[in-house]
Amino acid sequence: MARYSTDARAFFGDLREFPRASQIIMPVFFGQADACLASSNSFETMADLNPQIGLRLRVLEKSPGFTTGIIAVRKNGRTPRREEMIRALAEMDGDPKGKQLLTLFRVNRLVPFHAEHLTSVEKMLRAHRSYTGSRK
Repeated sequence: MARYSTDARAFFGDLREFPRASQIIMPVFFGQADACLASSNSFETMADLNPQIGLRLRVLEKSPGFTTGIIAVRKNGRTPRREEMIRALAEMDGDPKGKQLLTLFRVNRLVPFHAEHLTSVEKMLRAHRSYTGSRK
């Protein structure tokens, strides 16, 4: 179980963490909990499996999207298949096997990197640092 700040515990009361989406969402669905924090993928999957979840529960707040990972290819790489690899990565979400691989890693799609993709991550880190007083 994760440790939570006393501010969060004082505000929310009882905080619990579970490894599976069903353990997080179903108590809210059955009125045993007031709210939960779940990923969009988890909620959408649960609502697909049980449409009543999508009808009876509503999303109160959604975090902004942010970059979760980066795949890097050397700019000056001399491999003869470099361009083919870049093209395959860009088209991965359109191929059934590629889509399956992306789903395995819970990734919707791959996009070419731009520096502004890290803006939301930097903003979140700045907010966290200001809240906790941390410099790291």
